[in-house]
Amino acid sequence: MLAVFASSLAHADDSFRSRPITLIAPLAPGSAGDAAMRELANEMSIDLGQLVAVKNMAGVVGNIGTAAIARSKPDEYTVGMGGPGAMGSQPVYFARPRIRLVKGYCPNHASS
Repeated sequence: MLAVFASSLAHADDSFRSRPITLIAPLAPGSAGDAAMRELANEMSIDLGQLVAVKNMAGVVGNIGTAAIARSKPDEYTVGMGGPGAMGSQPVYFARPRIRLVKGYCPNHASS
C-alpha cells in the first residue's frame, strides 16, 4: 500500500509541490511507530523534494488520528496510515462509527 501511495505522489506534476505535506500519525509521540512514521516522512521529503511534516494525533486506540485522516480534504497534502486497531475498533467503541471499512457492516446498526 505504501509503495502505491508513494509512487502516486512521485508522479504528480510540479504544481503539486506548492506547500508541505502533513503526515498524520495516529500514535503517541516518541513511540516506536512514531519513529517509523518520522523516518517515512524523511524519506518522502527526500524523494519528493518537499517538506513532509509529521502530526501526532494519538488517543482512543488511534481513532482520533485515523478519523482525522478520513476527514481530511482529498488533495494529497494530508496523508496518513491507520492501523487495524483503530479501524477495527470503530464499531465496538462508538455507537456511530466514524470510519467504516465495509459499507453496511456495523454490528450496532445492522440497518446501515
